[in-house]
Amino acid sequence: MQHAYPHQQQHRQNLSEVQPPLSGAIAATAHPAEAPRGRSSKTPPHAAPGRHPQRGRAAGHRHNKPHHQGHRARGMRPAHVMALPTQVHGAVAGDRSTVYVVRRRDLVHVPDTPAYSLDSYRARFVLDLCPAYARDGACARGTACPLAHALIRPSTRHFVPHFAPSSPSAVPAAERYAPELPTTMVASPDGGMLTAVRPHDCYVTRAPMLDAAASISLEQTPPSVSSPLEQHSVGSEQRALAHCGHWLAKGVCHYGSTCKFVHVLSPDAALVHRTRRQSGRGGGG
Repeated sequence: MQHAYPHQQQHRQNLSEVQPPLSGAIAATAHPAEAPRGRSSKTPPHAAPGRHPQRGRAAGHRHNKPHHQGHRARGMRPAHVMALPTQVHGAVAGDRSTVYVVRRRDLVHVPDTPAYSLDSYRARFVLDLCPAYARDGACARGTACPLAHALIRPSTRHFVPHFAPSSPSAVPAAERYAPELPTTMVASPDGGMLTAVRPHDCYVTRAPMLDAAASISLEQTPPSVSSPLEQHSVGSEQRALAHCGHWLAKGVCHYGSTCKFVHVLSPDAALVHRTRRQSGRGGGG
């Protein structure tokens, strides 16, 4: 084969006499055919530029794949955190004046203790948040902190909750309905019981109390009726007026004035017993 192309050999000889020999990576780039044999055809991602750029990118992608897998492994959440709902209610420890609706992915640190288990959250319906982290976005104790760390942004939804007062007279008149509104029938959370409620003895919420008081009152419902549910058909608008289940069972509602249900300051004891029994919180009044 060497004698089949004598003009090419003469041309190469003339070039070697005119041009100085190349060295290093430049020579390897200029004469890829003269590279040492026995190497793999796959070029590592840090190879000199100009040699198999497509192979270099492909190799680099394969080289970075374990890194991405490791990143996903480090980002996996603990099991006790993943057991919580995708959105949880949290309040700064020692301050229940504001309740935040926190996305589970915004929970930076949750202690692996019984106080932060799913059962505890279902019973209390709130997570205790670290005051330092909620205020400054940092906590000196880090993962050793016994309280949860959550990202609280300006866009984070929050509410001013309602709490059961020590006495109805302790609630300001501005937070209650007008005293001239007539007594109204309000359904239990499960719809199986009706109780007479005076609007002035309730917190102001988004419940349609004003419409109900104008259309249905005790004056329109004979007191001798054995089952008050018979006075309200299935399609009646009054069915939209109902007691808040959280309020009756726990004496608190995180949604406060934005709740769509009725918050009676002194709820009927039988209604409280019924609601707590159905929610699994015992039969105490």
